[in-house]
Amino acid sequence: MSALAALNIPMHSALKRLTILLALAGERLILHVHVSRPLLLSVYAIAFGAFIAGIGDLEFDLGGYIFAGMSCLVQAAFLVLLKKAHISQSISNTGLVYYNALLSLPFVAGVAYFGGDIQEALAFPKWSDSGFQVRTLAELRLP
Repeated sequence: MSALAALNIPMHSALKRLTILLALAGERLILHVHVSRPLLLSVYAIAFGAFIAGIGDLEFDLGGYIFAGMSCLVQAAFLVLLKKAHISQSISNTGLVYYNALLSLPFVAGVAYFGGDIQEALAFPKWSDSGFQVRTLAELRLP
């Protein structure tokens, strides 16, 4: 979110397109997966488009670009490690989602607590409103 605060939305979107290029590079290095030439050319075209978009950015913010780059690297590493776990551990897609949520819960809780989000949620004035409770429970139901 820090990158999005420092960059305009089209620029942030263009930079996030580099994630797939980094994920393919990581898969080649770690998993030794080779992709087809047409797929590689299309990913290069996407990366080139992101580079062209970056040249025209009139509101250049180095911090925003650093945060966006870090976000791309972390997301690409996550995708590669997820694929590695899926291949080596024979875990189902549902199992991967479950373990990802379970492992990220302490980090998300820490960010929410230290960022003040938990206190802000607890101070929400409509918790006792029955209409709010009914609508919230109706939207939380599992399909």
